[in-house]
Amino acid sequence: MRLGLCCNPSEGAAALAAGYDYVEYPASSTEPSETTNLFFPPDARLYEDGLERGLEIIQAAAKRGVALMVLGSGGVRRAPEGMDDADVRFVDVAAELDRFAQTLGLRVAPESLNPGETNVGTSLPDLARALAAAGAPYTADSYHALVETDTPDADLDFWREQIPLKPLHVHFAPFDRSVPKGDEPPLLAFFARLRELGYDGRASLECRREGIPDPAPLRRLFAEANAQG
Repeated sequence: MRLGLCCNPSEGAAALAAGYDYVEYPASSTEPSETTNLFFPPDARLYEDGLERGLEIIQAAAKRGVALMVLGSGGVRRAPEGMDDADVRFVDVAAELDRFAQTLGLRVAPESLNPGETNVGTSLPDLARALAAAGAPYTADSYHALVETDTPDADLDFWREQIPLKPLHVHFAPFDRSVPKGDEPPLLAFFARLRELGYDGRASLECRREGIPDPAPLRRLFAEANAQG
């Protein structure tokens, strides 16, 4: 599994020098990165101009060599009161963006968020299945799933329910979104579930931090999960 860090372009060189395999910048960045997050700018209106704006964002990312774009954008995808089909419309837009992205050699993989950030796509298993039915991939984010379900002490059975399908990308952090120490049981179980599904792709740390975290404890999570399998 390849270890990445969600960071700003000003930190990118230091992260790679510290031993991360790749960096993940916000999609609004103009600097090259292997993956991106956030996706939409705050002024976008997903249910009105999301497709048009999204195509422009993807085209710009392709020129920078981006391989995968996580679609988070909680505020932009928040549905107004009375919009009963927002979840369906979100998946439809995401799937159309991914289809376009594939023509340029990259992918768009939405992530579930927690209810404190948005009211659309907050259930990881529901979003994963809906995207799969539309032919689109998804990002499995440990932090949002733990918070959405209020489960700080998740075990392997929890993750088997939460991650029903193999994701295309991964974000990880513990329940409190701190820098992992490398021995947290919920994260060990998270990576064990990914191993069960045959996932061996990218995993981006997205957490509260000061400076660049030491990657060694993070890689222990991968190694311990493999040892338990």
